[in-house]
Amino acid sequence: MEPDGLDISHNSVLRSLHLRFTVKMGYDPLPWLPKFFSTVRSPNCLEEISLRVTIDLPPPHLEHSTYEESLRGWRDVDSVLTRSEFSRLQRVRLALNSPAEDRVMLMLDDILAQCPNMDRQGLLFVDACEVG
Repeated sequence: MEPDGLDISHNSVLRSLHLRFTVKMGYDPLPWLPKFFSTVRSPNCLEEISLRVTIDLPPPHLEHSTYEESLRGWRDVDSVLTRSEFSRLQRVRLALNSPAEDRVMLMLDDILAQCPNMDRQGLLFVDACEVG
C-alpha cells in the first residue's frame, strides 16, 4: 500500500514524528516515505523522527540486483531528510524488527550504508534491532 495522500505540510509546529511500518525487502523500495517527508515545508519545528520498521524477509532466491533496488528508498529518505527544510532536525531514530536473527544485522548495515548524509551530519541513531 502506498499512502500517497499523506501530507504534513500544515503541521509546522510538530516537534517529533513517530512512524511504524513494514517493508518487504526485495519488493518495496519505500516510494511513499520520501514523498511523505517531501511535504514538510520551512519553517518547521521538526527535531526528531522515529522510524520503527518491521522487515519482511526477502525470499532466499532473491536476485542481488533486486535486493539492491529495494534499498533505493533509503537513499531517497537520506536525501530528503538532509535538505534545508529539515535544518532543525536533530535525530532520526531507526529501530528494526525482523524474524531472521542471522540477517537482521546485515540488513541494518545495508540500510545504514544508504544514509551517508544523515550519518555524516550526526542525525542517525539506531535504537534497537529486534528479532522475532
